[in-house]
Amino acid sequence: MNRNNYISPRSYGNEATLFINPAKNLKNDKKQSQKPSLILSFFIVILIFSSIIGYSVYAETSDKQNNKWFVEKSVTAPIIYIASLGEVQDDYLTFMLDSDNCNDVGLTFQITSIMESMPLVDLAFQVKVVEHPGDEYITQASVVGNIVEEDYILTQLMFHNLVTTQELEEMLGHKDKFEIEIMLPEESGLADPSHFFDISYNIWDLTNLFSTLREAQFKCHHGMFDVIEV
Repeated sequence: MNRNNYISPRSYGNEATLFINPAKNLKNDKKQSQKPSLILSFFIVILIFSSIIGYSVYAETSDKQNNKWFVEKSVTAPIIYIASLGEVQDDYLTFMLDSDNCNDVGLTFQITSIMESMPLVDLAFQVKVVEHPGDEYITQASVVGNIVEEDYILTQLMFHNLVTTQELEEMLGHKDKFEIEIMLPEESGLADPSHFFDISYNIWDLTNLFSTLREAQFKCHHGMFDVIEV
């Protein structure tokens, strides 16, 4: 990523997204990869497609537009969304909490592009993740769906593993920012992002993520959510 080339934050009014375990750690052995479980169990399949179908709900409210973390409960799948907008462009990073056990978390992110080519579902990309301050590692994410609009294509990608809320806080609880960059692949079988994305990176502010997540988990355990159809 060339930090000298400034790109103004771009907004399309997009929405929806999910979480990880890194496949290959560059600096820290504590994040050793887990073999992706069957491209992610029935739970993940339900969440992803439900989030894509219902993405329009994410567009409003001042919290969403001010890049704060917000929570929504789905009625179409067993998930609770904890999401925030990116700083480079208005794409969501969304932690998805399993509302059946209130503990398992997955992660997706969006990439909005004005390119004409659309990546196929299941196409895998090499992704560099930087957890500010300190850690960076290389992992993979796969396309789980696309939404085609008149002027852009919204692609939703998913990391391959679930983590628990405790594991997530151990990973990111002391971090300030979460950054992704889709990279040119170093191995065969992975896609070239330049064919699909004019901007292939984004960064999200993690401030108040875990207070929001704990609130969502508390409400989940006590059945306190006002259900909002997503």
